Amino acid sequence: MTLPPVRYATAADGAHIAYQTMGDGPVHLVLIHGFVSHVEMLWEWPGFEQLMRGLARHAKVTHFDKRGVGLSDRLARLPTFEARLDDVAAVLDAVGAERAVLMAYADGNALATLFAATHPERTAGLILEGSWGLSVAEDIPISWEDSVRDWRTLTEGFPGTTEATSYLAASVCGADSPLLNDPEFAPGVARLMRHATGPGDMLKLQEIWYHTDASAAAAMVQAPTLVYYRTGWANRQLPDLWAKSRRMASQIPGAEVAAVDGFELFPYLGQVDALTDWVGDVLGSLRAEEASFARVLATVLFTDIVASTERITELGDAAWKLLAERHHTHVRTLLRRYRGTEVDTAGDGFFATFDGPSRAVRCARAIVGTMREAGIDVRAGLHTGEVEIVNGKAGGIAVHVGARIGTLATAGEVLVSRTVRDLAAGSGLEFAPRGKRRLRGIPGTWDLYRVESPTRGGHLTDCRRPLR
Repeated sequence: MTLPPVRYATAADGAHIAYQTMGDGPVHLVLIHGFVSHVEMLWEWPGFEQLMRGLARHAKVTHFDKRGVGLSDRLARLPTFEARLDDVAAVLDAVGAERAVLMAYADGNALATLFAATHPERTAGLILEGSWGLSVAEDIPISWEDSVRDWRTLTEGFPGTTEATSYLAASVCGADSPLLNDPEFAPGVARLMRHATGPGDMLKLQEIWYHTDASAAAAMVQAPTLVYYRTGWANRQLPDLWAKSRRMASQIPGAEVAAVDGFELFPYLGQVDALTDWVGDVLGSLRAEEASFARVLATVLFTDIVASTERITELGDAAWKLLAERHHTHVRTLLRRYRGTEVDTAGDGFFATFDGPSRAVRCARAIVGTMREAGIDVRAGLHTGEVEIVNGKAGGIAVHVGARIGTLATAGEVLVSRTVRDLAAGSGLEFAPRGKRRLRGIPGTWDLYRVESPTRGGHLTDCRRPLR
C-alpha cells in the first residue's frame, strides 16, 4: 500500500514532531503510542495497517512519534512530559483539530490523561488501555532498581539476541497469543525498538516513565473516558487485569471499563477488527454525549513585592511609581516568554496561570532573579490544581491554595506545593522540603518545597529561615 506521507508539526520550542494522518471521518482521533514508536516502521506489521484503516472508517485518525523517538527530533536532552504535552497540542494544530479523542496505551495513558486535564477544551474523549495504570511505580510490583536491571539486560542484548527479543515479545502479548508462535514477530519487535531509539536513551526514557505519576491529574479530567482491556490476556495471564482497569477508571470521574477480544497489549496486534469496531461504537457514543466544561488543570502563580510599604516610605511616591512600573513591565514580559496568562494585578502583586508547572516555576525564578537585580525583593508561590473559569476569570480552591503559599514565601523565595514538585519530575528543577504547613482557611496540612535551582537572570536566596 502507499503509506500516508510523514509530515511534521512544530512544537512551541521548535521541536519537529513526525506524524501521519488518514481518513476523513467526523471526529479527530489521535493515537498516542506507548513508550517508543516509529511512524514508518510500524507499517511493516500488517496489524498496524489493519488498525489504521479500521479507525479511519470512523474518524480522521492521526498517530505520531513523541519527541526523542522515531522520526521526531532527537534532542540533546530527553524531554519532560510537559514538553510532550506541547507536542500533542502541536499535532492537533497541524491537522486542524480544535478537539480530538485521544486513544492511548502503556505510558501513553499518562500523557493522554495529563493532556485531557490541562487542555479540556481540546479533548473530546479518552480511550485508554487498562493493563498499565497512571503511576508506573504504584501499578507495577517492581522497584526502580529491579526495573533498571531488567532494562539494562535488555539493552545489552539490543542488537537482537534471542533473550532480548523474547523479553520484548512477551511484554506485549499474553501467554496464549498466536503471535508468540510467529518466528518473525519477536525479531520485528526488536527491530522496531532499535529504530525507535538507542539503548542509552531507552534507559533514560524508562526512568522518566517510571517516575511519572498522572493519577493526581486524573480527577480533573472532564472528557468522557473508556478504559478497555483485552479479554484473552486478562483470563489467561493477568487475572487481575479487570481489577487494574477498574482502579484506573475509578481515578477519572465517570470513566467506564470495557472488555475487548484479544490477547495483546498494543492495539495493532492480535484481533484488531474487534478493537476498531468497538472504538467506532465508542466514537459514536462520545459524539452524542459530548459536553463542555469550565474546569481546567492549571498551575497558579502568585508574586508580590516584599516590604513594599517600607520601600515607598524610603523612596517616596514618585521614585516608587517608576520602580513599580519597571516591575510590572518586567513581570509581564516574563509571563509572555513562559506562556503564562495574567489573571489579575493588585497593587504590587501578580496572579497568573500556566498550563505547565515547569514553565510556571521557571517564570517565577526569572521574575525573582530579574527583580532582585533591579533592587526589588519578590516572593512567589505556586500550586497546581483544578481551576474554575467563570466569565474569563480563574477561581476555585486551587487559586486560594496558591495565594496562601505565596504569603508563606520569604524574600527571594519561590515556594511550591507537592503537586507542583511531583508534576515537574524530569524537568531538571530542584526542590528542597520546607515542611508541612497549614494554610489559612484551607483544611489539612500541606507539604511545601523551596525551588533551589538558580535562575539565568540572577540567583535565588538560599533562605534557611523557618516559615512563619
